[in-house]
Amino acid sequence: MRFSIIIPVYNTIKYLNECVDSVLRQDYTDYEIILVDDGSTDGSGPLCDKLAEKEPERIIAAHQENKGQFYARYNGVLRSRGEYCLFVDSDDLIRSDALSVLNGKIEEYGSPDLILYPFNYLKNGTLKRSKLISDEERTFYREDLKILYEVYYSGVLLNSMCTKAVKRRIALESVKDLTPFAALRCSEDRLQSLWILDAIDSAVYIPDPIYNYRICDGSTTRTYSYDNISRLNFAILYDEEKEYLKKWGLDQDDWRDRFEAGQVAYALYVFD
Repeated sequence: MRFSIIIPVYNTIKYLNECVDSVLRQDYTDYEIILVDDGSTDGSGPLCDKLAEKEPERIIAAHQENKGQFYARYNGVLRSRGEYCLFVDSDDLIRSDALSVLNGKIEEYGSPDLILYPFNYLKNGTLKRSKLISDEERTFYREDLKILYEVYYSGVLLNSMCTKAVKRRIALESVKDLTPFAALRCSEDRLQSLWILDAIDSAVYIPDPIYNYRICDGSTTRTYSYDNISRLNFAILYDEEKEYLKKWGLDQDDWRDRFEAGQVAYALYVFD
């Protein structure tokens, strides 16, 4: 099997059917869908089971107590059978040709460890494309990977797990002990991306937005409350990111300054 599409689910009953339908409409059919219910309380869990019953050869439903997206994604990876894992948030969509595009790049570039791509998002009634890492398709091998390390520390372009197709082997081997990060919420993507970037030997970037991101005003990261602010505990990542700054050969004054400035900028963004 070529692809495992892993969908962590938490209280998104309003959007889950549409999300799964966008995967089932793919024009490339060598894939499975793994729904991981992260302790939902709105009926999303039973809906996962109904969807799996409707498409038993295509969809697997799993359940766990509420631990966050990182645990849910890892749970999905453990159950996956595909050569590559994709991660789709349960309120988002993927383009109907997403898997055929990715399969073409896998064959063209000889099964790279990681494929990166941008996304579209709907804002003020207009569909817009996210910022690009590069205007052109390009590959990253060996020493070129340092460019991706620099992109990681320069902003948020590599944060999202929803813009990555990663080899299952890498997704499994890159995960460390999650215990120190058990309280991490809303920055799980960045931590998982950090570990994956460190584990790969090759990557391909395509400036083709095959993923459609839905901006939900009621989501955790877009709702002001003490609880939601406290869940944006990105400071848990500080020591880990600082360690990789050294490991990746970026432990110079300019990159240390960028790193520290990035921490402050994100804190200001959270409280804004």
